[in-house]
Amino acid sequence: MASVWMLLLLKSFFMCGLSLDTKLIEVYPKQPILGVFQAYLGKKYELNASAARDVCEYLGVTIASKAQVVDAQKHGFETCMFGWIDEQIAVVPRVQVKSNCGRGEVGVVVWRADVNRKFDVFCFNLTDFEIQNQAMSGDQKSTEKPITTTPKASTSSPLTSISIPPTLSYNPDPDDIEVEIHLPISGTPASVGVVPVAILITVTFAVLLAVFLAVYNFKMNRSCRMFRDAERRQEDIETEVWEGCSKKDLQKTQEENVHKKEEENHNSGSSLDQD
Repeated sequence: MASVWMLLLLKSFFMCGLSLDTKLIEVYPKQPILGVFQAYLGKKYELNASAARDVCEYLGVTIASKAQVVDAQKHGFETCMFGWIDEQIAVVPRVQVKSNCGRGEVGVVVWRADVNRKFDVFCFNLTDFEIQNQAMSGDQKSTEKPITTTPKASTSSPLTSISIPPTLSYNPDPDDIEVEIHLPISGTPASVGVVPVAILITVTFAVLLAVFLAVYNFKMNRSCRMFRDAERRQEDIETEVWEGCSKKDLQKTQEENVHKKEEENHNSGSSLDQD
């Protein structure tokens, strides 16, 4: 019993520190998408970055991150009012093009404004996220259809009624806005591995061709060297034979000349004796 009173006391203290009329807090949509919903006060922006985080904590949830808002936008979540997120930037998720919402863009439109500027806030309910995520993983075909699972009511949330905010036309400074488009990816994934296989085959063929040419060139050079060596040896042999023959012919000629001189001398001697 003491713990209950302590919780009530802490909650009352938090509400006083929030300095906002918590009775005016409303959320959109009625059924959060992947746990993400927008909280606001009335028809105009009332929350700076710090107060936005306090509102989500007061509702018993956490302030949504950019990734969580992006996932919700991919599953059909869109609003026409900017809201603070955990990264202390204001965003507005858009699925359909509308001229007075998000500068007519689709995706997640980001507004990097001063933290004291007032917007709404995007909150995240982990319980709703787990329920919807489990329902989608149980039936893959239902991921392309609107989620119809009824999430359990958060026991820590003080809200008793939920209403849909009116669509307001708000035109921020275009220089402060940047658009980040996050659309669902459709179609079959591209074939991976075809190009690497083709490159591998080409490289293998080129290597084999280079090896073949190297072996062929080596054999041709070897054959040419052997042929040149054989020709050189043949020329050496012929040169040696020619030189041998030349020497023999010269020697024979010299011997014939000596023999002729001896005969001439002999004939000359015989003629002198007869006289």
